[in-house]
Amino acid sequence: MIIGLVAVNGKQTAVVSLSHLRYTEPGNVMKPKNILPIMGLALLLVSLPYVVAAVSAAPGMPFGGFLLNPLDGNSYLAKMRE
Repeated sequence: MIIGLVAVNGKQTAVVSLSHLRYTEPGNVMKPKNILPIMGLALLLVSLPYVVAAVSAAPGMPFGGFLLNPLDGNSYLAKMRE
């Protein structure tokens, strides 16, 4: 529901009333038992590239944890070790 227009920096901007918004009913909120599997799946999908890189590392060449620009990342770690 637009209740008026205001000029900001030469452009008209709509002013919206938020009084008509209501809180959601308690039954419409996702329950923790529904959120945990979704969070677990998201964590698995985000971790998958790191697991694949660590498993596929050549013998004697450990995975440093960098997926993007590993030469720069390993150089950074070496400089911090000094």
